[in-house]
Parts: sequence; C-alpha cells; structure tokens
Amino acid sequence: MSIGKDSMLVINESIDELYNLFKKERDSLFRDRLHFLYLLKKDSTKSMTSIAQELGRDRTTLYNWLSLYKSKGLSGYIAPIKHDFHKSAIRGEILESLKEKLKEEKGFSSYGEIVTWLKDEHNLIMNYKAVHHFVRYKLKSKLKVARPVNIKKDAKKEEEFKKNCLK
Repeated sequence: MSIGKDSMLVINESIDELYNLFKKERDSLFRDRLHFLYLLKKDSTKSMTSIAQELGRDRTTLYNWLSLYKSKGLSGYIAPIKHDFHKSAIRGEILESLKEKLKEEKGFSSYGEIVTWLKDEHNLIMNYKAVHHFVRYKLKSKLKVARPVNIKKDAKKEEEFKKNCLK
C-alpha cells in the first residue's frame, strides 16, 4: 500500500467485518469510506491512485479519510456529521417584537421596510434576502399589502355583479 513512507496504518477490523458493515450501510458517503477501508485491507499493495479511480474519488479525499480513521477510529470514521449551524440573529426580544409588528393591521409593506425597522429599532443589521427568508419561510408570515384596484372601476356595476353572482 503506497500511502507514504512514514505513515504506518493498521486497520483493526477484519475483512469480513468491513464487508458486512459496507453491505449494511445506507449512507453513500459512509459506504464509500467503508469500501475504501475494505480495499486497503484486502490488497495492501494497491496504490492510492488505483483505489481512487475505482471509487471515483480524488486521492486527496482518500488521504483525508485515512487521517480521519487514524485519529478517530472506525466509530468516528462512520459517525454522522453534526453541523454546527449558527443561530438566527432574530431571536428573543427582537423576535417577539417582530411577530407583534407583523400581526398589526398596518404591518410592513415591504421586506426592505423590515430591514430598516430592525436597524432603527433594534440596531440589528441584516440583508434583505435573509430577512425575506426568515419572515416568509420561518415565521410563515405575509406582508400586509393591499391589492391594487383599477381606477376605472364602476361601483354600480360591481354591486350589480355581486347581486347576480350570489343567486
């Protein structure tokens, strides 16, 4: 196995154990990782380039996997990846005041107005896209914007139309 002169790698798991784990694994990333270990254990004379071609991965990816296996062992090697997403800037007191403002009859007429309100009232600077996504999809709120009305609309014809339609 040509993984470097000074880096001795000992794979503690047996070929059968790796093969069984590989067959049971549903996640494609971890399946590829287990396949990689299986190939290394099965034929230690194979080059990283040939294994990379067989797996359809880059050699640097395989070297990263090796260092992960060395440092964390098999349990860390196939453990689910936990993402540490940041918390929203709109939370706590700011979130409550925004919800109250959105419930008001007048409310906001645009997301740009919300951006300005957050900056003026709470000294919170956010971009338009983030505010739009948060208000529309996280809070599931819509802006209070009246629909446009035709200026040439005839009120008498509208009333007559409503009377005839309700019969």
